[in-house]
Amino acid sequence: MPINNADYKEEVVKRGLVSGADIAQYGLGDGDFDEARNRQIIANSVKRTNEIYRKKMKDFDEGLQERSHIIAGYIKHLVDKGGGVSIEKYAGWETMKKLWGEARAEEIQRRALIAGYNI
Repeated sequence: MPINNADYKEEVVKRGLVSGADIAQYGLGDGDFDEARNRQIIANSVKRTNEIYRKKMKDFDEGLQERSHIIAGYIKHLVDKGGGVSIEKYAGWETMKKLWGEARAEEIQRRALIAGYNI
């Protein structure tokens, strides 16, 4: 619904949102504002945001599924073999980096080396 500039100008000045002097100096809004183009930009932004959200959720779900599979395999190994091996040795260092995240994995490896363990 188009807004009447005169009514809008009067309302914003009356509410004290913008001074009459500012409107006189800078004008009221964009002279070339296109409502249809604005709606198109908003629709495209919403569409792109939804696509990004869906992709991030898919990536998260895939990562969660992979981590769950590794942990379930480790638990099955513990039950079948009666324990005896750490998850780091069971899964391997590269897999543990995926589980923990690169930075956390490097910190764990550094601490293990300081403590005299080789993982």
